Amino acid sequence: KKLEEDAKYKIYEIEILKKLSDKMGYSLRPQNIMEVIAQSLPELIDYNCVSYMVPLPEKIIFRTYLKKSLSPRFVKEVKNRMLTSLSVFLKRDFKNAEIEEALWGSVLTEESNESVGSFFDIPLMVSGKIQGLLAVSHAKPDFYKDKEKAVFKKIAEKATEAFAKLQEAVNSENSKLNAMVTSMSDGVVMTDMDNRILVVNP
Repeated sequence: KKLEEDAKYKIYEIEILKKLSDKMGYSLRPQNIMEVIAQSLPELIDYNCVSYMVPLPEKIIFRTYLKKSLSPRFVKEVKNRMLTSLSVFLKRDFKNAEIEEALWGSVLTEESNESVGSFFDIPLMVSGKIQGLLAVSHAKPDFYKDKEKAVFKKIAEKATEAFAKLQEAVNSENSKLNAMVTSMSDGVVMTDMDNRILVVNP
């Protein structure tokens, strides 16, 4: 049984690595890894919604995947709980922070009167730094036991390992690109999708 479980996680790790590779552009961002985990979680753990939160200097990114139709109140409660956790982990006050919010999956409905019965979140650590939070929520009370929490933690660890491997490969390619750009006679500037400068030559 243990060998089967280990094999299942090994396959999951390979899948995570492939999905991250598919999402990889010139650089990897914490959002990439969190999106991949959120999309692949149903294979290993049940939930009503899975969310991730990433603090950036100018705003907080909040994304939620709804497995079933839930009320706006349910999602707001999840968001507030995650903001509280993020404040504790990073020792910062995010009460007045700008939040960029997006939902996908099922639709929100006022007809649902369910509230958050079970909630579990974990910090995502990359290179020893907290890059964001991952959370699973369910309307049923006490739905997540120690086993589910251990599975969720293991998923995050496996995905982080895969992320680190890809980041190493990206950094290696970036070094080659930097060397090539530096030798060019024309001026070159490369930015990411958020207009942050990645490469600039003399």
